[in-house]
Amino acid sequence: MIATLRGPVLERDGSRVVLEAGGVGYELSVTAHTASRLPPPGGAAFLHVCESTALYGGATTLYGFLSHDEKAMFLLLREI
Repeated sequence: MIATLRGPVLERDGSRVVLEAGGVGYELSVTAHTASRLPPPGGAAFLHVCESTALYGGATTLYGFLSHDEKAMFLLLREI
């Protein structure tokens, strides 16, 4: 499981960011608030990560959060 990612921002828009870590570009879904607080492409970022795998089809989505508390809230709400 991926817990955190740190590296330069490659791309960023209102709902996703591509972050390079270890030479690999990871696409993460983020909130508009998170996207607005990330640096522009080329800047360094650190995100807490939650992985979600689809029950059917097996596609994996990565969600990025600015803080551990935001990630914990997401995990709590996902259980409801």
